[in-house]
Amino acid sequence: WMVSKKKHLSLALTYQHSMDEMPYRVINGYHNTDYANHYTMGNPSLKTPDNDQFMLQFTGGRHFNLMLLYNYAQNNIYYAHGIDGSNLAVTYSRPENSNFEEYYGLQMELHGDPTKWWTTKGSISLLNRHISSPTLSNHGKPVMKLDWNNSFNWSETFGGSLFAHWETGTSLENMTWRPVGHL
Repeated sequence: WMVSKKKHLSLALTYQHSMDEMPYRVINGYHNTDYANHYTMGNPSLKTPDNDQFMLQFTGGRHFNLMLLYNYAQNNIYYAHGIDGSNLAVTYSRPENSNFEEYYGLQMELHGDPTKWWTTKGSISLLNRHISSPTLSNHGKPVMKLDWNNSFNWSETFGGSLFAHWETGTSLENMTWRPVGHL
């Protein structure tokens, strides 16, 4: 919806529903015994994962963009781990369906031309994740990303660029990601 064509103000709402393809390896009833004390098996009773995504975007002029995102997935496939009932020294992994997995986030972007030869664009995004399965319910730690991209064109044949990125550390279930940045 173009709120104001003169001021370049617009609002967009997007909805998407999708279903994932089931990999044969997860629905096959095999036993893979690559290791003496661990095996992986398939699960023929898995349900097909499906996903609903909502996105709301506001564009303000030529220099500002704001986007809100919500993603809800049902029956995502994850690997459950356990101990074999007949031999307590042996563990197994088996694909299972989660109850749901949801992501929600926000992204804001600013861009402009401070001078005739310098173009800059900065963005910040926040994303969080929540997983619920028959064996766990886990809220992730929010992750934040900062990006700053600069282009310099001093003449038709001479220029340069400078890019900076920072991402906070996060964790979910038994996994932890460290903060990362580069220039």
